[in-house]
Amino acid sequence: AEVGDKVRPVRSSKPPRSQERRSFDLASWVYVFKACSAHVFHRQLASLCSFTVQKSGRFVKMERVNPLAQAVYSVVLTRRDVRSQFTGEPIDPQVLGRILQGAHSAPSVGMSQPWDFILVDDVGQRETFRDHVLSERQIFLESLDPTRRETFLGIRIEGILESSLGIVVTYDPSRGSPAVLGRHAIADAGLYSVCLAIENLWLCAQAESIGVGWVSFYREEFLAELVGLPAGVRPVAWLCIGPVSHFEATPDLERLNWQSRRPILPHVARGRYGEHDGLFDIVTLPQ
Repeated sequence: AEVGDKVRPVRSSKPPRSQERRSFDLASWVYVFKACSAHVFHRQLASLCSFTVQKSGRFVKMERVNPLAQAVYSVVLTRRDVRSQFTGEPIDPQVLGRILQGAHSAPSVGMSQPWDFILVDDVGQRETFRDHVLSERQIFLESLDPTRRETFLGIRIEGILESSLGIVVTYDPSRGSPAVLGRHAIADAGLYSVCLAIENLWLCAQAESIGVGWVSFYREEFLAELVGLPAGVRPVAWLCIGPVSHFEATPDLERLNWQSRRPILPHVARGRYGEHDGLFDIVTLPQ
């Protein structure tokens, strides 16, 4: 068997029932996690004992993941960029507080914590932003070739009015200045820190069964003026957030044929970019 071949469970003579253990290929593993989109662990996940993956032509048995890791992987794998599933119901203030505290607990360069979170619940303010986003959508639409344009017409890019509220996440490069430990050689390290806070927020929301959708069809100067940002502070994201009817099993852009998910193998190298020699000596990658 070659790397990239379809992974199949190890087959052997059936042991006594008291010793019987299930083996899952990776597709089954991912399927089980996707079945957890409502955060109710599938019975197969709770009873999972082991699954098998292929490593350099060999099957390698991996022991089950501990319950805490199972919960984390479930949140990561079921996270979705929500557009159409918002119910409009309010978020419990305590839940929102926990989500924001989780975001604020993200790592940051020099512990500068260069982010702020602006909660936008005013309908007029959100309508103004929605109109701007739709105008930017039209600009993008007109730049596409006919085939991509047809596909894009069926894709929704925002849930600004349908969500419970918007959260504008900002970046203040002056936070912690003048000596931000670790940023002297990489100026964007502070911006990366804000992105980590956004990811924390997203995963905490997912764990609370709260949907999040990142809107990026806007001009920074427009949003900065809309929410009154001081000079030098950048808006990094407008996040639509709120309770949802459900989470889709498949991400929208994959489900609506805009982009396909890539396998992990081509994106992992050893020693130098694009080199795979000896890779499987140090890592077992799911197929």
